[in-house]
Amino acid sequence: MGAGRVVSFLTGPEKNLKRNKSNSYFIIFVKPLSGRELSGEDMALDIIKIEPTKVTPGVLFLEGHLEIRGRSIPENASDFYRPLEEWVTAYINEHAVRTHVILSFDFINTASTKWVYALIKRLALYPNVHEMISIEWFYEKGDDELYELGQIIHSFIDCPFIFYETEQT
Repeated sequence: MGAGRVVSFLTGPEKNLKRNKSNSYFIIFVKPLSGRELSGEDMALDIIKIEPTKVTPGVLFLEGHLEIRGRSIPENASDFYRPLEEWVTAYINEHAVRTHVILSFDFINTASTKWVYALIKRLALYPNVHEMISIEWFYEKGDDELYELGQIIHSFIDCPFIFYETEQT
């Protein structure tokens, strides 16, 4: 990872921020210490951090750790998840490190489910997936639908899953 490289998606009226197409979250790029411009190719080595909103989950992607937590009901799931899918695609091609994946949703709509499935499917392409990837799926006690969603995704993808039931918040 390049020193000083952070791609951060933040909410709020911050200066020097760019809005995504649906205006549901902001994107700020912190230039690497070398001063090179960030590009799609460079993003693969960047940290992605997205603060949660009322409609989008919090995200933290960095080497060895991929985490998505919260409510995922964005107006346009493609705008939100496509950069994450591109990052994961580059990541599995460029990194050979054990990676811990945490998925914890309060609620997830159908469009988001398709993108999460696509992310996990890409991770399943990781060399030695059973040794290198661990996916933890969190669901609240009594939320049978979210538990079953994780089970369904797991049944279609050859990737190790661990399910955790949590107390209701």
